[in-house]
Amino acid sequence: MTEVEGYGLLVNIVVPMISAAGAAWVSFRVAKNQIDGDRLLFLSQLASDTQAERDRENIKNNNKLTNFSWLLNNIIKYASKQGDDYLKVAKDVEANKLGQHMLISRASSDIIRILAISQEEVFFALIAKAKDTTENRERIGKIYSKLDYVKGIIDDVKFQFEGYHITVHGIITDYRQHIENVRETLSDTMEKIRKGNTLLFQADPLWIFLNDTLGNYNQNMPKGAGIDWHHPNFLRPTQEYLAKNFLRDERVQKILLEGRRASILAGRIIHDAESIVSTLKSYSTALTEVLKELEKERDFIDALLATT
Repeated sequence: MTEVEGYGLLVNIVVPMISAAGAAWVSFRVAKNQIDGDRLLFLSQLASDTQAERDRENIKNNNKLTNFSWLLNNIIKYASKQGDDYLKVAKDVEANKLGQHMLISRASSDIIRILAISQEEVFFALIAKAKDTTENRERIGKIYSKLDYVKGIIDDVKFQFEGYHITVHGIITDYRQHIENVRETLSDTMEKIRKGNTLLFQADPLWIFLNDTLGNYNQNMPKGAGIDWHHPNFLRPTQEYLAKNFLRDERVQKILLEGRRASILAGRIIHDAESIVSTLKSYSTALTEVLKELEKERDFIDALLATT
């Protein structure tokens, strides 16, 4: 090959091939850089989307636990006040077992609302925020069990006290009738004594006692007086005096009979009063204990929300 031919080969074939190869390499690098850039952009966007999803889930979990803790705190305050009411009413009943008492059932829908929340949702929200331990896995179930217990206490006390109130009201109605019978019998007995001895009836010891008893009763009985006044101030003193001084006197047997019937009713009221006092005190203690446990769980959730 001549020098001229070699030069032509270099110019016409080799140089273009080298130029083409270089251009292809440049195109490859440009394409690769573009692909790498797109890949990095995709990965960056994917990471950003993943983080955004995590942030959204974290907000949802925070909201669920915040609402749960808020309801839990409301229940603790509500049930604590209700427990205080139990002790107050128990003290009032102890001081006046023959009286009629009322128990205020505090209104709150928070227990119903929190029990309506899915345990599963609260459980997964808690696990997402806290360590996945056996204790934390059991925590929500135990909280719901304690809430069921609180609701059970409040419902049972309400049911038992309503039963006590209805029973006492019925007994008092019967008692009043017996008291009225005693008063009428006292008056009838005085009238029989008067008719039996119109000249000297005022000297009869029984007539004197009955007259004084009815006079004091009419003078001292408060307006609207209930069994808690009648029993200690009228019936019991009358019964005790007649039983001590005129037990075998035929003239007072009907009085004593009506009085005994009324006294039996009073005894039933006292027994029911002592029973409801025991119920109120025991349930107040149980409520206090379970609320202490719920306070610890509330504090755990609040601390978790404050640190994550």
